[in-house]
Amino acid sequence: MVRRVPKQHRWPYRVPSAIHRLGRKPQTYAQALMNLVEQGSEAAEFALVKLERQAKLAKSLDVRAALTQIKISGAVPVDLHPMAQWKMDSFGFVALELLLWVWRERTQPQRWRVRCLPNWRGCARWQMLESLFDRQSENHWWFLARHAFRETYPYPERLSEFKSLITAQAIRRSERLIHSYIVNRIHQRFRAFSAPLGQ
Repeated sequence: MVRRVPKQHRWPYRVPSAIHRLGRKPQTYAQALMNLVEQGSEAAEFALVKLERQAKLAKSLDVRAALTQIKISGAVPVDLHPMAQWKMDSFGFVALELLLWVWRERTQPQRWRVRCLPNWRGCARWQMLESLFDRQSENHWWFLARHAFRETYPYPERLSEFKSLITAQAIRRSERLIHSYIVNRIHQRFRAFSAPLGQ
């Protein structure tokens, strides 16, 4: 994960037409990926290439069938259903980058094995990580994402970029409350990206 200021972005880029026709959620997801790519995220670049490739392959299908084919292909870790509840605010960008990082690392064991220590239980989590990111597997994915977040931002409560996202004065009274609030909001956004069971 690349350390950066978490913030909402305007959309300066045009979404490729094969993705644009799929509707609002795929468009928003693609725009978020393009912004993360601009900030240096390799995982977002990997995800954008896979999404665009699958969208082009499904170009002859109607929108519903195209979204189903994209989901089955495993090219997208995010729920692209039109009624999906995720949103792209400042916490959403951090959550998306964490999700994309776990998603890409899962497919490249040589990358995560380098970080595995004999006594780190995360190694076992990588080995048993489910390929589908849904409400049932979300806790395993979040365990690994949270570990990456802690490595990147050991003290997010001390960073003005994160503190500025907190408007409630009661939370700003203690670093412990700020830390808990930041992690919980990111976890909420992370979980919202997962598909409900049976979808």
